[in-house]
Amino acid sequence: MGKFYDEIPESIIPFIEEQEMFWVGSAPLSGNGHVNISPKGYRGTFKLLGKNRCMYQDLSGSGNETVSHLYEKGNGRLTIMFTAFKGPPNIVRFWGKGHVHERGSVEYCNLIPHSEQLPGSRAVVVLDIERVGTSCGYSIPYYEFVGERLQLQNHFEKLELADAAEEDGMSRRGIKKYWAEKNAWSIDGLPGFKSAEAFKGIFGFGKDGALKYGGVFGDAMGSARRATRLNVESAIPVAAGFIAGILVCSLWNR
Repeated sequence: MGKFYDEIPESIIPFIEEQEMFWVGSAPLSGNGHVNISPKGYRGTFKLLGKNRCMYQDLSGSGNETVSHLYEKGNGRLTIMFTAFKGPPNIVRFWGKGHVHERGSVEYCNLIPHSEQLPGSRAVVVLDIERVGTSCGYSIPYYEFVGERLQLQNHFEKLELADAAEEDGMSRRGIKKYWAEKNAWSIDGLPGFKSAEAFKGIFGFGKDGALKYGGVFGDAMGSARRATRLNVESAIPVAAGFIAGILVCSLWNR
């Protein structure tokens, strides 16, 4: 039988802390929008911050549905779910309002020390928990945890190194270009990462993610045009602030 609580009961904390993965669920306000469910992994990326608050380190990927839903005005709804794959059956859900703190922000730096930032880290998502629920999970099968997949970290480490090798910290093979192409908009057309939107203008991407002529890397003269930053005046302050924030964050946590 399911039980509900106004805060996280002490009895379920050990179960939460031993989980190797969890799921996050969100949706746009529009009834025609797409409901999104995302699995999350990597031990240490999820943390409890109190009886009614938790967080997870959001890593780069080809989509940004959760962040778009949290940024949507009047939305912010988020559910986090844990499932037992060994031992007694159990399902735990956290319902509440989510908040996004992008990489380079003061909140991000305070919540994720530099030593804990994984390759591809792009934000920290904080959930203010309004309700906690437990249920049986009797139909969930047993699974054995074998190990973590390292492809994501290995891939984005290469992209971050590509950016680091450039004088201005932005490579056409780097993670900022990846964010600009993949993380500026949701599949329903909602704005995504603010930093991705800024980089989208710098790299010459349109709303649909297509590379447009005239961007810094948009044609064969891209390298020569990098110094002029054509048509990106409004994007430069945001991007510059993002890069400066990362530098401050690194120094802050030394």
